[in-house]
Amino acid sequence: MDDKIYIFLDIDGVLNSQANLKDFDRGGTEVENVSSFFIPFHVEHLNEIIRGLGGPNKVLVILSATMRNYHSLEVLQSALEMKGFIGKLVGKTGPNVRSGKEGEPFPRAVEIQTFLDENPHVKNFLILDDAEMNEELAKFAVRTSFQKVGGGLREHHVRLAIHKCS
Repeated sequence: MDDKIYIFLDIDGVLNSQANLKDFDRGGTEVENVSSFFIPFHVEHLNEIIRGLGGPNKVLVILSATMRNYHSLEVLQSALEMKGFIGKLVGKTGPNVRSGKEGEPFPRAVEIQTFLDENPHVKNFLILDDAEMNEELAKFAVRTSFQKVGGGLREHHVRLAIHKCS
């Protein structure tokens, strides 16, 4: 049995907020540009969750953010490390799924559930996202905010995340 804990990680609204995106940089390397999306304050809260759940050897990260479609895991890992990330990206959910209605994306919950269905060894998991999850996945989710003042991953989210996995 897999005793690892997996974190499904969104980026916008978790590792940044609407107020932070004004600082996005387009003038450096791909890794530097991507790293400008990550706010160290929020990355440190993610690190606190990883440490609180057993450390980077026990807690592995699956990227569920839309950014997964535009950058390799290697670029994203390096960009996160530039901001102090202690964890390891080990995978990503599949491409954005579309609903039956033209141009309407399925909720992120469907993409996460598809990943879980395709990876039955993933039993212990947490979802960090600003998107609403379906009823089945909501009990595993810590919902942050992109829009609100004080958005992104905060101390109260850290406590809630560790509690949900305990």
